[in-house]
Amino acid sequence: MVYYQEKIVEQSTTNVLCYWEMKGHVEEQKGLVSRCLPKAQSMLIFNFGAPIYRLGEQVACDAHFFIVPINTTSTVIKQQGDVHLFGVSFTGYGLYQLVQQPLVTNAFSFPQTLKASYELLYNQLQINTAFYDRIGIVKQFIEATMESKTKITLIDRALNILHQTSGKLPIAELVLQLNVSRRHLERQFLKCLGISPKQYAKLVRFNSYIDVLLLNKQVDWMELVEQFNYHDQPHLIHEVKTMAQLSPQALMKRRDTLYHHYSQ
Repeated sequence: MVYYQEKIVEQSTTNVLCYWEMKGHVEEQKGLVSRCLPKAQSMLIFNFGAPIYRLGEQVACDAHFFIVPINTTSTVIKQQGDVHLFGVSFTGYGLYQLVQQPLVTNAFSFPQTLKASYELLYNQLQINTAFYDRIGIVKQFIEATMESKTKITLIDRALNILHQTSGKLPIAELVLQLNVSRRHLERQFLKCLGISPKQYAKLVRFNSYIDVLLLNKQVDWMELVEQFNYHDQPHLIHEVKTMAQLSPQALMKRRDTLYHHYSQ
């Protein structure tokens, strides 16, 4: 299996984190099962290969393109046959800026009113198969389609604070810093990101230390508890279980994530 990724390092008003491509072949009968850990990002994915199955729901995602919103728990997928995905990962509410539709209601699908224009984009990408050619095509489409953003919004400010504090800041303190009501902030988050500020903060905190679990066989749990403001070790373990759908020890032992399958 081959995986390419092009990160966007400059400041981007489109909130694009990276463009990526995954290509290869998986044995039809056995398949490859991967755990997609929740990330503080959403994705627009174009599929030129075989359908992808979401285990637990036995749902085959055979669309040409689909949305993966910000998730707060792991999704387990199964790939079989030809694998050929091209995707764009967005930080913050970049994908919402692009489609202007609730992401959660379109999870692993696509807004009906936008399908025609994205089908044309899919056809362009199918003809132009080189990775960097595809990046150029999608980048041009995004810049032409996305509504221009000239000022820093409430969501921008909230996300900046949560990332700067690694998700450790209590939401009560966040709303004080932003000088808004908690209810108003929650409405904005649910509209643009599909999750609450508290859920997003937990996700940022989880993402801040998950690499420690993925890369190491031994972990100083008490150090993580102290560094990321957990009440105690059981609190940390419970949150990992909720996010990853596995205990930290099981996650470290299985090494069945997309990260392990494609990034090493």
